[in-house]
Amino acid sequence: MEEAIILFMTLNRDYPVDLGRFRIRSQAQKSFAGYSSIMMNYRKDMQAARKDLYNGYGNTYWYYIHYISPLTTHRKMLEKTTE
Repeated sequence: MEEAIILFMTLNRDYPVDLGRFRIRSQAQKSFAGYSSIMMNYRKDMQAARKDLYNGYGNTYWYYIHYISPLTTHRKMLEKTTE
C-alpha cells in the first residue's frame, strides 16, 4: 500500500493526499529514492534500467507497474475459461 501511495503522490503533486493517521515509513521512502535514483541514472531508459531495478526492487509495486502490469505494458491478459 505504501508503495502505491508513494507513486501516486510522486506523479500527482497537485493532488495532496490526506493520509489521516497513516504514515509512510521512512524505509519505504528511502527505497523509492533508491528506485528513482536508478531510473535517473539510466535517464529514464526503462529497458536499460530493468536488470538493476529487478535486482533491488523486483518485488515492489513500482517494478510491477513499470514492467509487469498489463495496464502499463499493454500486454493482453489471457482469459481462462471453464467448460
